[in-house]
Amino acid sequence: MAAPSLFPLLPPVASLNSYGLPDAESGADYGAERQETAVQKAKRIVKEEVERLGWGEDELRARRKGHQAKVMLARRLLQETTMKFEVDRPALT
Repeated sequence: MAAPSLFPLLPPVASLNSYGLPDAESGADYGAERQETAVQKAKRIVKEEVERLGWGEDELRARRKGHQAKVMLARRLLQETTMKFEVDRPALT
């Protein structure tokens, strides 16, 4: 008699490599879905904060980078998501 699965909610993995991780051919790579989820979560947080502030997209763009509300929004994004932000910086010559 086979032992019951310890992870009944996880989909079965077709094949595992020598490290016990799913092979690329098995289709068990969820990285793209997780990244999309992080993007969606970040967008939701920005939308919530902009609505809370009573701002529109133009107002968000018009405020300075150091505006207290924008700083708080950035802190919340850093705490609640895994998003990485790219900042345009002038080249140092």
